[in-house]
Amino acid sequence: MTKSHDYDPSWDYDLDEKPPEEIVESVRAWKEVHQKGWKPTQREALFPLLGFDDVEIAFVKLPRHDLFKYVNGTSSEPVIVLDARKSLKFAHKHGADPHELVGKVLLDGYARAFLDKEGIYEIVSYRSNEEDEAADAFINTYLDDGAEEAVEELKKHAERLRSLPGPKKRWGLNP
Repeated sequence: MTKSHDYDPSWDYDLDEKPPEEIVESVRAWKEVHQKGWKPTQREALFPLLGFDDVEIAFVKLPRHDLFKYVNGTSSEPVIVLDARKSLKFAHKHGADPHELVGKVLLDGYARAFLDKEGIYEIVSYRSNEEDEAADAFINTYLDDGAEEAVEELKKHAERLRSLPGPKKRWGLNP
């Protein structure tokens, strides 16, 4: 897939020039597993199954309590912005492994990028719980059963979400 955007995270966020190394290393390691697979566990490469050549992860300072965001409209080469400092603090506060947290955050972002690529985001943007449910099912299936099964699960959710009335249909407007 060809990149069809020129989005730069610095347009919307303050960049974190020195994010915690522990989070940077986790992002690098997870991204490599997701891009190339991991032979010791027979984990398939996830990016090709999702239709991604690459995913940009930018370290930024996010407002409020957000740990990360998928940047809507960048699905040709997804951009995920991650607040590494908040992520590390959140992991420590809740007794979570920062490496596992980063893995789940990235998977969540990939799921949202896939739904965007499939044209689903416009349908569910006013129903964020539907998107959350699809992302959670994707993450859990990936962790339990692997990449191929997770992508199939996400495709099922995409099909179900496509069948929901979008805001235009719901409000009696021409779709």
